[in-house]
Amino acid sequence: MTVIYITVLDTFSPYDAKYAIIRVVTVGFIFISLLALERIKIKEFHAHQKIINKKLLIIVPFIVLLTTTIAYFLPKASPQWPDPVPFLKGYADRAAGREGASNIRKVGYGVNDSQLGGPFLADATVVFYAEAAEKHYWRIETKDVYSGKGWEVSEKRNAVPVNKKEINLFQYGENVSARSLTSHVELVRPSIHLMYPLSIKALKLNEEITLKVNPLTEKFYPYRGEGMEEVSGYEVTYTYPSFQVETLQGAAVDRIEGDPQFKKRYTQLPSSLPDRIRDLARDITKGAFNRYDQAKAIERYFEVNPYAYDTQNVAVPGDGEDYVDQFLFETKRGYCDNFSTSMVVMLRTLDIPARWVKGYTYGKAVNTMYDGHTRYEITQNDAHSWVEVYFPNVGWVPFEPTKSFNNPYEFTYNLSSNSNSSAGSNQEIQAPAAVKPEIKTSEKKEQTDTKTKEQAKISWVDILLLILGLIGIIGLIYFIKNRWFYRFLIIMYKKRKDDKVFEDAYLSLLKQLENHGLKREKELTLSQYAKYVDRYFETREMSALTERYERVLYRKDEAKRQWVESKELWENLIKKASS
Repeated sequence: MTVIYITVLDTFSPYDAKYAIIRVVTVGFIFISLLALERIKIKEFHAHQKIINKKLLIIVPFIVLLTTTIAYFLPKASPQWPDPVPFLKGYADRAAGREGASNIRKVGYGVNDSQLGGPFLADATVVFYAEAAEKHYWRIETKDVYSGKGWEVSEKRNAVPVNKKEINLFQYGENVSARSLTSHVELVRPSIHLMYPLSIKALKLNEEITLKVNPLTEKFYPYRGEGMEEVSGYEVTYTYPSFQVETLQGAAVDRIEGDPQFKKRYTQLPSSLPDRIRDLARDITKGAFNRYDQAKAIERYFEVNPYAYDTQNVAVPGDGEDYVDQFLFETKRGYCDNFSTSMVVMLRTLDIPARWVKGYTYGKAVNTMYDGHTRYEITQNDAHSWVEVYFPNVGWVPFEPTKSFNNPYEFTYNLSSNSNSSAGSNQEIQAPAAVKPEIKTSEKKEQTDTKTKEQAKISWVDILLLILGLIGIIGLIYFIKNRWFYRFLIIMYKKRKDDKVFEDAYLSLLKQLENHGLKREKELTLSQYAKYVDRYFETREMSALTERYERVLYRKDEAKRQWVESKELWENLIKKASS
């Protein structure tokens, strides 16, 4: 009842019951153990075994402490049920007819992004499995028009057929280092939505299925005849890029960006956009003199400033409110849609072509394949949106502004180039009132270092529990030594061949018998005590062994021979005393 009470508090109030649950469970196990000992005491313990009862009473806290510590450090399963709070709030809002009541939804890929914001429910349903040689995001589509509330498409275009074996939708320029790779996709449920990596070259589907693509949204559609056909798996060939920072920093206007229609589409902004968004973008990029440094400055702005990743307490802009403005200056809480949309909008205020992309992250690695590929599991919780920035003579380059997410693509510096010095100085560009980031040789190294530092942070609670766990293990080993120590004694004494072995072995046996509860009173002689032990075990072994021991005390020259003849007796009694 107590556990239920504090879990209800934890779920429906700001109270964090993490350590309260640990305390309650620990104390509860101790009480249960004490009740169990009381039952054992009443039913099974004899008068001469009171010492065992006391030892068990001492050992119980150590066992509970040990199991609790192990449980604390073991990996935990993810939540099996969605958080009920947003659902209940949404139900209450709908019942009251309040605005924004329809915005509580499950996480996952959806086609309607015209109204962003609001909380969502987690959904661990597996969407697909992928076997890939490198981590990468899985694109589905892009959108180009920001309305102030969400994303839409500037014009409706029909999907056009494309050659599955040679897709020229988008390729990087010759100055981008890229490797040709292949990934296999296995959908859990057949779908018309096709996920693919950046810079796709070919898509291997069933021969009877034709492939079409919307040239504006870059969304693929599988067709059989005149109707769309769900697919359950396919193979995709693509190029995996490695972006050189010096190339991105030196990019100039090319033929594509010189097209007025292209520039208009990817720098579009609503006329109602608040001026303070433009002012903030200029302030963040002050001192950045090229497109790459400006994009990195905005990307880092969210990392070094107090913006929080949150899927529950996320506002929906009301009438007259802008989605990005609300996030940047009012709430500062949100998920990928908030971060990615804000970065695209700020880049566009600087006249930099940028677009909003949606799909899935690379998910969770579940297995390593024989061919060097890794099998990833991608769930609805991995649905994601990010940013792509256009660089002349390079192409669309992905950026990741969402807090707690890392860009899976590589950004490297040419360390042999004199441009290092300028690259280093450019790394010092920072957001207002932000901590100055360290100079990195590559973005990949930066992400790895950050992740390592986060993993190295161990709270004092973890250290304390670890210490207590070690104390528990040591205490457990000590208090159950009767269960294993006799084996050590048998091995040790059976190997000895000196004159004192019989005497030492007999005294060790007396100690084991005392630990068993058969304590020798001071007034008892060895012979009397031996008879007491024999009555308890219903044998005559202790009397026979004691008789030989007393003979050795008076005739030392017979010690070795008597020990050889008495080993078996002694071993039997040691085992009984330790049982």
